[in-house]
Amino acid sequence: GNDQSIESAKQNGDLNAFIDRSNIVPMRLNLHPWEVAKTALLLVGPKQFKMRALESFEATQLEPLDLNKAFPKPTREGKLVGVHRRYALYYTGDSRSEPILISPHALEMLALTASITRLVVDPKVLAKYSREFEKVSPGDAYFSNPVNRIRMMLGQDSVPTAIRIELAKFSALAREGEVGISARNTQTWFKKAIDMAKDNGDVLTPEVMDFAFKKLINDGTIAIPDATLRASWLERYGLVKSQFIMPWLIKDIQEIVAGHGERAARLYDTVVSEIIALSQDQAATSWQPDNAGAEEKINLERLTKIKIKFAELHGKEFTPGFLLSHLANANQNSERYVELLRAVESYITETQLDIADAAQGINDFYLGKSVSPDVQAKALAIEKKLNQYGYSQQSFMAALRYWKILNFEAANKKPKEN
Repeated sequence: GNDQSIESAKQNGDLNAFIDRSNIVPMRLNLHPWEVAKTALLLVGPKQFKMRALESFEATQLEPLDLNKAFPKPTREGKLVGVHRRYALYYTGDSRSEPILISPHALEMLALTASITRLVVDPKVLAKYSREFEKVSPGDAYFSNPVNRIRMMLGQDSVPTAIRIELAKFSALAREGEVGISARNTQTWFKKAIDMAKDNGDVLTPEVMDFAFKKLINDGTIAIPDATLRASWLERYGLVKSQFIMPWLIKDIQEIVAGHGERAARLYDTVVSEIIALSQDQAATSWQPDNAGAEEKINLERLTKIKIKFAELHGKEFTPGFLLSHLANANQNSERYVELLRAVESYITETQLDIADAAQGINDFYLGKSVSPDVQAKALAIEKKLNQYGYSQQSFMAALRYWKILNFEAANKKPKEN
């Protein structure tokens, strides 16, 4: 049962003996974002959706939604994956002739928001059990920062096993999932967004999901008990948009328009070689490629900026030990140190200002405006990439527009007062 029902039963003397002989399993809300997303699809009705593997370039190869394929069991290492970068989803309910495309990151926005509101980061709660923890403290980034907790769950950050174990223990003690946006509210939110998508050209985008959430919050359909909790939920919702949705959108745009995914991988490999060379000799000025080619000069200025991005993203200073420890335990040919890779991607985002202009040109082409032959050729060339990433022309235009909106929101956000 839920926590409230169990507590109520404990107050009933006639039930005490029964409870003592029972194995009590509290039915709290899911914490992992992909489990939240799976539950939302279940509540709306799996038969009303179809999916398409993103490895296919054709947008017409739809199959019935298989939740066990879209959200498979955890890997041996305990990692969960969802549809993110694996499948495109379509709503086909209401006997529709044309399905509604659920654009990349729309369902993730719902799942991340519900998940992040269910986390407990109150130091007063941790203080009650302070003697039970050695690694986790109120100042620990993976306790106090809900964004870092989500990144840990998604496998975006490498977190020591000892800290993971203590956070899992705290989660049980603090009854995480007892409060937060409920499963019923995620269902209501999802259905509202689907209805709004019908008036949005049959595309459910993160922007539509945003409009639906704000409407339901403002009209009280998603009721929040008090003003303090409302402020907390909205603040965390803002973090979901700025720390997850906006970076994912720009990453999609970069990879589709300019192939920055490959560029980030190449730069990452160079940076790793530079860090290894410097760890062996602090005075090193170059490194030797594996192919025995000419020595490459170490770019200290770029390396410093990437380390700064690492600290901004992860709340800790970069040390070579992080990378060396990863390399000692990973398959170097297939596994990159994700925290460093994200810092490299962030560095590229800030230094490649031409992407905004290129994306705007493609947007103008889709709107039927006059553009240069180069822009026209680029727009035609990315058609297959759009399908591969789960976009249509319309949803990609919406991604460009919403990315600009989120950038504007981030630029105009007032800093907190001390």
